[in-house]
Formats: sequence, structure tokens, C-alpha cells
Amino acid sequence: FLPPAQRAAIRESWYAGLRSRQETFFSTRKDWLSIDRVSGYRSADPQRELYRAIQRRLAAAVPTKDDLNRCESRRCRRQTARTAEEQVDNAMRAIAGIHGRVLQVFPDVALVRVQLDGQRYRAYSLIRDKAYKNLSSFLDDGAEAVRDLRDIEHDRMTVLRGIEGAYPNFFYDVPRAEIGEFVRRYRAIRNEKDYERFVARFGVRRTRPDFWEIADWFQQRYAQERPKLYGLLDLNRYHNR
Repeated sequence: FLPPAQRAAIRESWYAGLRSRQETFFSTRKDWLSIDRVSGYRSADPQRELYRAIQRRLAAAVPTKDDLNRCESRRCRRQTARTAEEQVDNAMRAIAGIHGRVLQVFPDVALVRVQLDGQRYRAYSLIRDKAYKNLSSFLDDGAEAVRDLRDIEHDRMTVLRGIEGAYPNFFYDVPRAEIGEFVRRYRAIRNEKDYERFVARFGVRRTRPDFWEIADWFQQRYAQERPKLYGLLDLNRYHNR
């Protein structure tokens, strides 16, 4: 569906870093790369244009829109929040822009509890999406093989409402009044020391007196949000840094 001029480069990016013995497998004739089936692209990035067209086409079938990570309308970019939920959403949306090598110091999956007012809370999941040069083999699971396949510069942070992931690595507990500072400091993290200072203020270490109270809250919230899919949150991979 893409212009022939872009197809080869995009395809090659899917298989970057392949071993030489595999090159012959991917060097067969590719006549399909030169066949122009779709025309009418208007931007300099036809791949993104295609994705947006698919997104619009499937909009009616998608139950919820991802306006935290893919904010493309004025409505989700509005500066004035009318409710506490919108205020927190606006702040958390800025975290979705973090990407690249700096994400190595972040946990893979972190859960955030934001106290709106009184007994009202809002939950978010921060997921570190790890990029790979290719995923041609699921058997290269050794540490060295994984390092060779990693494409750290293209790692990204995804922000989701609610609880996602059965193996949370860390919890954050944030009062609504400090959500702006939470996001500002989160975006300013550049190394391990920055992260440790951030955790000292907003993190929930195992040694914190109310650790299990907060862990139970996330568990109960998970059950409320996903009654058919939820299970016990496994804390075996929980960090204490």
C-alpha cells in the first residue's frame, strides 16, 4: 500500500542486524516492491499517513481512543482542564513523549496512583516499550544475543489509564497537587542518580510502611477495572531502588 520508493527501506528496517547466514533468505526476488498499487499520498511520510488512514477507518470498531499517546486533535490538546481527571490526563500525556537511551533507568512496568480528592483515585500504567532491530528468532534469548538485537535509541514510553501488566516493577503514589512536579521530574531523569532522587519523593519501596496497603489498592482496582481478566499482581519482579 506504500509508494515503491519507500517500501525497500521500510522492509530493510524490519530485519536490521540479521546474521550473514540469513541474508540469502531475504535476498530473493522482490518484484512486489516495484508495483505501485496505491496513489494519492499527500505528505512526505506516507507510512504515517497510511497508519492514520487505517486508524480513521477502524475508529468505529475501536472501543476507546488512545488520546494519551496519540493526541492528534484539539480536543485532547486543550490547555484548560474542566475536571480533576482531565487535569491529571493532561499532565500524564507529557510522559508519553519520553524516548531513547534515557529509558534504560526506568522500570519496564510501573503503576501510578493519583489521589484526586478525598477517597477518589486514578490509576495509570507506565510501560517501557523496548525496541529491537528485528525479531526474526524467538530462540536467541541469551543476554548477549538480546543486547545485539536491542535498538535502544527507539525505546518509547507508553502511558495507559488503568492497570496493565501482571508483573509491576514499581509503584508511584502521587497527590493531585503534585502531579505537575511528578511529571516534570520524571521527564528530567537522565541517569540512575536522578531516578533514585525521584523515587525518594514519589516511589513506593518495599520498606515503606504503607507498601502493602498501596499494593492491595492496586489489586482491588485491577479487579474493579477488569473483572473478567484480572489476576493476582505478581511482585516477584518488584524493584526496591
